[in-house]
Amino acid sequence: MTVCADSLYVRTDPGGAWMGTLSYPQTFDVKNVSGDWVYGFAYGNVNRNGWVQNGWFC
Repeated sequence: MTVCADSLYVRTDPGGAWMGTLSYPQTFDVKNVSGDWVYGFAYGNVNRNGWVQNGWFC
């Protein structure tokens, strides 16, 4: 999915430690949804699996 935020923090766990930041038009491959958080692979600046807040995709 395409990130529509200026800065979307990628975290180790929902609400956990910061691993990196995604921004428009970088992409995130969603693998699991847990409430307000989604887990998956963050492309772009991060290039690893992590958690982001849901609702920031185009």
